[in-house]
Amino acid sequence: MRQKAPEPVPAAGTPPPAPVYGPGSPQAPAERSPTIGEILNSAVALHRSGRGAEAEALYRQVLELEPGNADALHLSGVIAHQAGRHADAIVFIAKAIKKAPRNPSFHLNLANACQALGHLDKAAAAVKVAVKLDPGWAEAHNSLGVICAGQERIPKAIRHFNKAIALKPDYADAHNNLGIALAKLGKLEEALEAYQKALAIEPENVEVLNAMGTALRDLGRREDAISHYDRVLALHPGHPEALNNMGVALNDLGRAGEAIEAYQKAIEARPDYAEAYRNLAKPLIALDDIDGAIEACGQALRIRPDYAAARWERALPLLLAGRFDEAWEDTLARPMVDRKRLARPTEPLPRDLAGKRVVLAGEQGLGDQIFFLRFAAALKARGAGVLARVDPKIAEIIAPVPFIDRVLAPGEKPGPYDFALPLGDLPYLLGADDPPPPVALMADGGRMSAMAARISAFGPPPYIGVTWRAGINDARRLYKEAPMDVIARALSATEATVIALQRHPEPGEIEGFADALGRQLFDLTSLNGELADMLALLSLIDDYVGVSNTNMHIRAGTGRGARVLVPHPPEFRWMAKGETSPWFPGFTVYRQRRDGGWADAADALARDLAPA
Repeated sequence: MRQKAPEPVPAAGTPPPAPVYGPGSPQAPAERSPTIGEILNSAVALHRSGRGAEAEALYRQVLELEPGNADALHLSGVIAHQAGRHADAIVFIAKAIKKAPRNPSFHLNLANACQALGHLDKAAAAVKVAVKLDPGWAEAHNSLGVICAGQERIPKAIRHFNKAIALKPDYADAHNNLGIALAKLGKLEEALEAYQKALAIEPENVEVLNAMGTALRDLGRREDAISHYDRVLALHPGHPEALNNMGVALNDLGRAGEAIEAYQKAIEARPDYAEAYRNLAKPLIALDDIDGAIEACGQALRIRPDYAAARWERALPLLLAGRFDEAWEDTLARPMVDRKRLARPTEPLPRDLAGKRVVLAGEQGLGDQIFFLRFAAALKARGAGVLARVDPKIAEIIAPVPFIDRVLAPGEKPGPYDFALPLGDLPYLLGADDPPPPVALMADGGRMSAMAARISAFGPPPYIGVTWRAGINDARRLYKEAPMDVIARALSATEATVIALQRHPEPGEIEGFADALGRQLFDLTSLNGELADMLALLSLIDDYVGVSNTNMHIRAGTGRGARVLVPHPPEFRWMAKGETSPWFPGFTVYRQRRDGGWADAADALARDLAPA
């Protein structure tokens, strides 16, 4: 977000600029020395022309003559702020405010210096004084909006941006900042309207064009986004943010090589651009350069050691490479866990947990919760009592697990405990280096009998379940899909009774799969709403073919094998390469090619399913 500091202007009534004569100057009038006002106005002229060092020297000269000169103190602070000496700026401007407490510019510039140091509460307090002194000052409302946005008080920021626009309708920065704030709330169409208004005022404003490109990208209009980034680069070649954003859009489109080129240009323009290094990891993984992705994230962390997003980004290639002992600490930086409620651990758990009570908090999706529960067996082995708070949808199938003492009901208080741990922290906390086996899941006997009768009515064994899609089709979320016809054709040569287990199939998909299969596809997709029944089914069927989803994790818990179609690039559980995964014993992996093709996977799947 943008905010502009006021121009360096001395207080009202100061005489106009006059020449400043140095000692021995032949033009210096003999009868007098320059007045403070003349020196100050000369300094302001130099300041405005970008000659900051010379202006600062003259401000010092004024302060030597009059130590309490409010304008010289204030403008010395502005110079210090512009030079990155924000703490010095605060000292100078605070002294100026003591001398002239009702000058709104002084308070606004104090806020700018506080904001630069991350002191947002102090910055907000200073701007509020400026607004109170001059309620009609659009720039002050814009600045207060920027500070509120930095405090994640987005609705309040929007109110201030709208106030700035009402006071100054042609204020391009305020329109742009309003768009950025609306985009943070997910109101992307409204954000685009704000950006359009900013561009109508300043058609070549590269910050607005760049922000508008990002909104278009988030709306899925990636080609339109790229055209906006191209406009930025035509106006400002080498613009690092536009190049970085271009890389994100290109990577979303699967154009990994072009994305890498964009990120590299961003880094050339700004060698300390940590975000571009972090983003570079994704297309490197897409091109199977796992070591390069690890190094890119490492470089981001060398630039910004506290960069949590880069640490999380590095976890994926480390896990894909099987470097588990290095990866788990990086996974602590994952953004999906509430660290205000469950603090990030600083050291592993002790080996002896005898007599300790541990409460495990489920996080992420259902499959993730089942996956990470496998690590809880080590807690029990160390002597701990283990309580688990998991999603109610899986509570019934988790309750019989022998190393879980109790699954907590929704809202149930656990009583006294020693540790409250999110499931995803367990690998680090337990010092895991080798994958433990999947958590063993036992289906209810009555459900097993009922399910056996149900599928026997479909036809004779063998029974094979199928799933072709999982997740949400959004570049920012995990989504997996394998072509239905690939699975159907591979199954068509078998004599198996095929059962659809796809969650929320789209209209016509069941019929389309059956057409490609050449025979009836039996529909048990409704079992996704009752996972205890799904566990019974997955315990009974002879094989399961599909993408990675909750049902694959349940199938692993039955101790039986499956055939997993893994889109490229893979998620970490399926490793970077190979036909097996150490996380899922007995599963066979069929991989999409880097170019997007499935022919090799389809051939291998058909070959493996063919009757002996």
